[in-house]
Amino acid sequence: MSRALRCGGLACALAGALGLSLVVLPASPASAANEVVQKWLTTSDLSQHLTQQANLGFSGSSGSGTISVDSTQSFQSIVGFGAAMTDTSAWLISNKLSGTAHMNLMNALFSPSQGIGMSWVRVPMGSSDFSATAQPYSYDDNLSVSTGTTVGVGSGRCLDDTGNPANGVQVYIWDCTGGNANQQFAYTSSSQLQVAGKCLDANGQGTTAGTKVILWTCNGQPNQQWKLNINGSITGVQSGLCLDVSGAGTGNGTLIQLWTCSGAANQQWTRPDPSLANFSIAHDLSYIIPDLKQALALNPGLKLMANPWSPPGWMKSNGQMNNINNGGSLLSSSYAPLAQYFVKFLQGYAAQGVPISAITAQNEPSFATAYPGMNFSEQNEASFIANNLGPALAQANLSPAVLGTDFNTNVLNNYALPLMQDANASKFLAGTAWHCYAGGLSALSTMHSAFPNKDNYETECSDGIDPQNAIETFIQSTRNWARTATMWNIAEDQNNGPVIPGGCNACTPLVTINQGTGNVTFDAGYYSVGHFSKFVQPGATRIASTTTSNLDDVAFRNPDGSLALIVDNTSGSTQSFSTSSGGQQFSDTLPSHAIATYKWTPSGTASNVG
Repeated sequence: MSRALRCGGLACALAGALGLSLVVLPASPASAANEVVQKWLTTSDLSQHLTQQANLGFSGSSGSGTISVDSTQSFQSIVGFGAAMTDTSAWLISNKLSGTAHMNLMNALFSPSQGIGMSWVRVPMGSSDFSATAQPYSYDDNLSVSTGTTVGVGSGRCLDDTGNPANGVQVYIWDCTGGNANQQFAYTSSSQLQVAGKCLDANGQGTTAGTKVILWTCNGQPNQQWKLNINGSITGVQSGLCLDVSGAGTGNGTLIQLWTCSGAANQQWTRPDPSLANFSIAHDLSYIIPDLKQALALNPGLKLMANPWSPPGWMKSNGQMNNINNGGSLLSSSYAPLAQYFVKFLQGYAAQGVPISAITAQNEPSFATAYPGMNFSEQNEASFIANNLGPALAQANLSPAVLGTDFNTNVLNNYALPLMQDANASKFLAGTAWHCYAGGLSALSTMHSAFPNKDNYETECSDGIDPQNAIETFIQSTRNWARTATMWNIAEDQNNGPVIPGGCNACTPLVTINQGTGNVTFDAGYYSVGHFSKFVQPGATRIASTTTSNLDDVAFRNPDGSLALIVDNTSGSTQSFSTSSGGQQFSDTLPSHAIATYKWTPSGTASNVG
């Protein structure tokens, strides 16, 4: 389904935003002796969009239907269904809608009674490719006031005052030595880099390539002001040139100069913060956490998972958050700090009233990206979980479900299985997280067969780039033991952004928010997710159901005893079919590429649905 429904104007009421059929979806009735079957329909053109249809009824036929639902066969329990609250999504929802439109949209997303009641949300830890400013960020970029070493990415050596901090001495790089006062540069609120009471200075207020970088008595002049940039460069405020290791040298004593910024490794620097003294979730306090708290208030059953696309650049071999050419590996010295980074994040969110129930160590490990990413081999992830993350969480009395892999099904054999086979790591792993982009979701069943006591979660899929549509991702994932099914961005703007250059320009959201007009578009993925999240409650159990070549489906038994069946007509023609359950049948017809959710409560089952 490629069409979408639009809502014009910031004053648009919830009725207009969702369509009259979905404003307040009719509550399911209590159990009825004749087992009334309720039906909600979405057609491929969205002329019907989660629209409740006339009730159906069971007949007394005892034969097998086209689809047979058997509630005596049970499989996995369900945690929830939803999408990701990226920085982009939260910023658009909080900053591009009026107060009324914002409340209407949050109700449409999270309210079980007034919307689709999403019960599962993924939260990036720091920047993913979808960042409101189209720039990366972490919770400890260490670009503000601090004192410590300044390490050259290309050389691995530290900026050093030579041990002779006299006026005019040209600084150089030298082997980093813990506690060496020559290398303890303080970055001040005046944008100065100070050591031994002197300031880093562009000699003679030079603004041309080749200008020497020296020490000089601090005087407040602009040639002593520097900007620490997220890409790892340090630029002179006056000159706009980059702090550069002469000749791209890597040896002790190589001198520092100004040079035209090129992005080369000899112009990249990190200011490590291994104690995480500058860690802060302040970035998230303005709109991400408020949106999540509102979502939790609307749906107290909502569960959240979190994971990083990249740790802070100073933790990595390339000094940056990107993973261009897979050059951004976790430094051996950063394993313990990264574990504490998780601890501080979980504690910080919990203190804000936003508990995180699941985490993964790394999004799409070892996928080369121009946006935040990290080269993280299976062996390295196993070591990190076994020796750092697991013990750190235990010591802090934190117990989120730790999931491995968080990547596509085509890494089953070379990543997911060996990670779980690592005894030291697997004792901390609750299961495996999967993305949809390689298709082959039967890999989840393979993983379940190999490790039946570990869980599987589908944690990312985006319409626009997925090999199947959202409804098929949700059906196939859950038929293959997934306890969650998760789409990507909850919201994007009219240009499928904001997104960091090199990120996914083709990814489409559940909801599109036009930055200029405030118009809201409810895309097909929104209704696909709703066919699950609205009717399948957290704690539901998947039950057996048969499929055909034209009708794909999955069935669940909710905690209240009601049964939900989601059916997707995958064919190009209308399909008439019957469904049997408990010795009875009902019949129906689905248009081409239409989706329907059927819900009923077997006779004699106590129910409090609604």
